[in-house]
Amino acid sequence: MKLEPTEAEQKLIDAARDGQPAQYCSSKPEENNPADASAWGAERTIRAEVIYALATDGEARFPVHDKGICVIGAKITGRLDFDSAEITCPLSLIQCYLPDGASLRQARARHLVFALSEIGELAADGVHINGGLNLKRARVCKGVRLPLAQVDGNVECDGATLFADAQGVALHAEQMRVVGSVTLRDNFVASGRVTLSGARVEGQLASSSATFSAPSEVALVAEHLRVGMSLFLNSTCFSGSVCLSHAEIKGTLACDGSRFVAGQTGEALIADGIKVGGSVCLRDAFSAQGFGSNGVVRLPRAKIADSLDCVGGTFINAPIPSAIGQSGGEPLALVADGVEIGSAMRLQRVTCQGTIRLVNAKISGDMDFQYALFHEPSQVIAENAAIGGRFWWSKLARNPAVLSLLNAHANILVDDQASWPTKGNLFLDGFTYNTIGAVSRADANSRIHWLELQQPEYHSSQPYEQLEKVLRASGDENGARAIYIEKRRTVRRCGGLGRTARSWDWFLDRSIRYGYQTWRALVWALLIITFGALPFWNWFWNMQVPLVQTAAIVISTQSGMSAGAAKNLTVTPAPQRNPLLQGLDHFLFSFFYSLDVFLPFGDLHMKAAHPLQPRHTQDWWFYLYELWCVSEMMSGWVIAGLLAASVTGVTRR
Repeated sequence: MKLEPTEAEQKLIDAARDGQPAQYCSSKPEENNPADASAWGAERTIRAEVIYALATDGEARFPVHDKGICVIGAKITGRLDFDSAEITCPLSLIQCYLPDGASLRQARARHLVFALSEIGELAADGVHINGGLNLKRARVCKGVRLPLAQVDGNVECDGATLFADAQGVALHAEQMRVVGSVTLRDNFVASGRVTLSGARVEGQLASSSATFSAPSEVALVAEHLRVGMSLFLNSTCFSGSVCLSHAEIKGTLACDGSRFVAGQTGEALIADGIKVGGSVCLRDAFSAQGFGSNGVVRLPRAKIADSLDCVGGTFINAPIPSAIGQSGGEPLALVADGVEIGSAMRLQRVTCQGTIRLVNAKISGDMDFQYALFHEPSQVIAENAAIGGRFWWSKLARNPAVLSLLNAHANILVDDQASWPTKGNLFLDGFTYNTIGAVSRADANSRIHWLELQQPEYHSSQPYEQLEKVLRASGDENGARAIYIEKRRTVRRCGGLGRTARSWDWFLDRSIRYGYQTWRALVWALLIITFGALPFWNWFWNMQVPLVQTAAIVISTQSGMSAGAAKNLTVTPAPQRNPLLQGLDHFLFSFFYSLDVFLPFGDLHMKAAHPLQPRHTQDWWFYLYELWCVSEMMSGWVIAGLLAASVTGVTRR
């Protein structure tokens, strides 16, 4: 049927022929809002088939300039249907009103502009645009569909407002391919789900000062998304979860200053298995709030070539709303199990409520928690983590309830006593580190207190052995010895030793400190010898035959006199001496006698010269003194054995 244009349509035809925009705007700016287009008259109305005829060269009598078609401020009646059509020229509908929407399924176009327009629906499944797609400040009432679309230029949605379709989707762009960039900036609003799963953007994907709202579900779905440059989600508000699982981003993933509020599943940011060629930035008032045991921010098995920067970020796992009806569990704020980070993980000044899980994480640089603030209930679980740089745990604004470093490794440990968890909330079994930072307290007493913060049932000796190794490597031999001694005491106290083993261990501790304080054995020997001299003194001068008479018998034996003659022998005692000096002589005799009894090797011949002899047939005191001699001799053998074991190191094995 031959197309007969109206006056307004003829204006468009003439403008298209001359390569000029068809201007339909009123001189009054307030009358040019497409939202009020119902009041626009026939002078501003164009039928959709006229635009179709011009754009597809359907009417040879309507030539179009190479600059294409440009309509400004018009109302387009009827559905703009380009399904499977080829649009041969650029098409721009600026500040227009398309109540019935536009359909470009499987169409081919050169360049499409819908800036400032209000559109009922934009359906462009599988469209191929040789240029770009411009939706700046557009308003689409029933969603934008771009699945399987290919855009050789940019997709610009800055300032646009997209409302959801019947399925709750505001922007459906699964498996879309964009040669340029995609921008969703400058107060972009999506009131419904945005899906970019499987999409490929060779440039950057940038969102800033935007709002994504799908409170009961996922606000942004971008699983397996591929971005050739960086993905910017800065200063953006997400009401509903954001899913970036298994996405690949060649550049940086930046969410600085953004606010993520979880949907009904409880996760705010889901990035399981994501691969990022640059850094992941969750800084500068970044906030993520969710609930449940799946994790508010999820980065398990993520691979980040540079750093994970969360400086100043907030991770809150709030109580589960009763209306959701979710089951309980550990409240996880940040989950990064198995994450691989090529540089540092910065968590300075982070605010957290809930658990930070870094199990099996591999971090080439530092892991830094300086000035972090943890609200109850909070935990940091870094079990089996490998930290190539420094593990900073200092200057915390508030400590977490639990810090678990089971089987983790760090090159350098940097901490301070004020940041340590409370007793029973520190787990260090299997934790290894090469050295302790210069700003940290590395003295043995402080570190013993640090180790005592572990739960009593975790009585492994490994944390003590590791600390002993580090202190010895740093040249603090005394500190290493103190740690070894404390390890043995801890094993005795909590290690499940039998009664005999505990008793023997206690004896080694009190006697020679397990061979590290050999001088204690000498002190014990001196005490035993000195104490043993007292009963010998009493025996020889008060209970047995006085030494003066004993001396007479010895003289008679040496001179060959008979026993009877020896009885009449008079031994002239030494001249009277000072009682103190005489007492000293007696004590020295008793001391060396006790020494002769004590020594297991060597002989001072005092026992043979002055043997203990009973005074009568039932002299019980004699048997008690003999028992003391045996005890002192056994003590000598024991202490000699301790000295030998100390020298050879047997007691430290």
